[in-house]
Amino acid sequence: MLRYRQGWKALNRLLHEDRSFSGHERNCAFLNLPSTAADQRFADISAVSGLDMADDGRAIAVCDWDFDGDLDLWITNRTAPRIRLMRNNSQRQNNFVAFKLQGDGQRTNRDAVGARIELVLETSDGTRLVKSVSAGEGFLSQSSNWLHFGLGHAQRIQKIIVDWPNAERREYDGPEVNQRYVVDQQSQQVTAWSPPAQRKPLKATSPQAAESNGVARTILPAKRLLPTLRSDDFEESINTKIAGPTVISIWSATCVSCVKELSEFTSHADQLRAAGLNVIAINLDNLEGDAQPAQQILQRINFPFLAVSGSMELVRSLDVLKRAILDRWQTLSVPTSFLVDELGFVTAIYQGPVEIKQLLADLQLQQFPEIRLREFSSPFPGQWIMPPQTADPLQVVSRFIDEAMIQSGIDYLERHAELADQTQPGSSQEPGDLFHVLAVLLRDQQQTDESMQAFQKAIEYRPNDFRFRTDFASLLAEVGKLEEAAVQLQQGVRINPQDISVQRKLAFVRMAQGNFAAAIAPFQSVLDKQPNDVASWYNLANALRSNGQLKTALDAYRQALKVQPNMTLAANNLAWILATHPDDTLRNASEAVQWAEHVCQQTEFAEPSFLDTLACAYAEANDFEQAVSTAMEAMELMRERDVQAASRIRGRMEQFEKRQPFRDPSLPANRQ
Repeated sequence: MLRYRQGWKALNRLLHEDRSFSGHERNCAFLNLPSTAADQRFADISAVSGLDMADDGRAIAVCDWDFDGDLDLWITNRTAPRIRLMRNNSQRQNNFVAFKLQGDGQRTNRDAVGARIELVLETSDGTRLVKSVSAGEGFLSQSSNWLHFGLGHAQRIQKIIVDWPNAERREYDGPEVNQRYVVDQQSQQVTAWSPPAQRKPLKATSPQAAESNGVARTILPAKRLLPTLRSDDFEESINTKIAGPTVISIWSATCVSCVKELSEFTSHADQLRAAGLNVIAINLDNLEGDAQPAQQILQRINFPFLAVSGSMELVRSLDVLKRAILDRWQTLSVPTSFLVDELGFVTAIYQGPVEIKQLLADLQLQQFPEIRLREFSSPFPGQWIMPPQTADPLQVVSRFIDEAMIQSGIDYLERHAELADQTQPGSSQEPGDLFHVLAVLLRDQQQTDESMQAFQKAIEYRPNDFRFRTDFASLLAEVGKLEEAAVQLQQGVRINPQDISVQRKLAFVRMAQGNFAAAIAPFQSVLDKQPNDVASWYNLANALRSNGQLKTALDAYRQALKVQPNMTLAANNLAWILATHPDDTLRNASEAVQWAEHVCQQTEFAEPSFLDTLACAYAEANDFEQAVSTAMEAMELMRERDVQAASRIRGRMEQFEKRQPFRDPSLPANRQ
């Protein structure tokens, strides 16, 4: 499944980058040749059919659009033209007949999907033609629900047979050729049908793609925060130089239109400043060549605004922003300009040189609310039927992550979150959501202190958000702040008492703290809703044992083994208590032997601690010979791992040699 998702992600990336599934291969048309069962062939007639356009084709639907008796084609493409009607202008005078099946709406759906019609022609061999009504054909397409039969030179139809989806079969006398008929299941009639009159004539056209001049103006329907832009010219980011509305121009000395644009900025500097618009020019020549020509150009035109050199990180960050905004992922070209407001939110993107008049006009858009801003983002008029689009910063962040620029994504989200509580344009989410995502990203980057601060900020904004509390608790537990984690989990239980996962987490945190008494209640809450949760049964038993509730602990171990009989740790703990507890009312020799033998059989008598338990169980059952030999085996195996543990087993073995069972003084007294 992961590789499948990765494959689709790679394909979608290619499409965003103006590439094709199939490399823009030309469309094909194949002719089904007269053939026999042993010799079935097709002929490639693509070139003579007129269908071999170099479109990036997707879907095709078939219908007799102009009602002239032959089938026409609707073709959709991923690239322009997005849709084509290919009219069939064949000059052959063959016959046809077409049927539209109509279900009764009770036994059969109204569209008669699944119905089947069979034509028997009056030919020497009684040729039969069969078609069915389907609800989808090919890739993302649906052809006409008229069943069209090409009859060649056949003149007469002997009969038609209709099989409806409810297993009803009807036969009708053969209708006339070159006609259209409606077959109605309810009336059981075959009725002639005529196309509507006064149809508009179809005029063939040859669509011509408009030549691109490399200039584009994009008004964002919702402002986007500019990423952090850094230059080697000074330590702080370029963003800190934005004190008011600013146009950021990306340029190169090798680009004639770039130099012309900078000259325009220079000659209209007073006009721009009077309008409150600043300019920052970012040159990219230093990335792959000599930046000296750029400096000479700036000096020659006496450029009056801030000019800096860019960095590869800057270029990649702007590429990320464009890819998050635009469906076509084109590499950043020069000149490209970004019109931003005083907070650093982008209002417009210009590809190619931008006119001063256009800049000053677009500057006014920064004062408009988003519900009006989107009116200027569409290149044509119309009526909006959806609420205004909001700029989700997570779209930009996810693109940073896809480009392996995780720290840049964290920085972007952090800046957005800090601005979000001011209810500024471009904030599609309340600060709590943004700080939560930021906290998760920081946690994944091992920036623990910063992550905890972000979690705390998220909780400040939404103290009753269950996700914020539980995710924060997981981080706190991970770094060993168990009591703080428990506090967050308790709040999670308060917010959503029905969620057993938080109860389980709280119980395990209490166990890790050594607060066994506090772990019992949440484990029991989990088991009330999930009685087959073997891990909770086992840990509940351990908590009960440590809390001195031995009888209840034994029952919990037994319940864990009922759910999962091969749980060795539960069986070993149960057997140890039954064999070694000082309280006579708790010991049970036969059950201890049963579970201890079961555990050793599972581990093929190779685990010394389990053999030690079995030896104690044998001793409790007064089988001291078996106890001694088993303890001897456990001691030999344990010597290779833990000399002190082996010594303790030897001490128990000496007791068994004296026919004395072992009592474990470390087990808590039963408080029940």
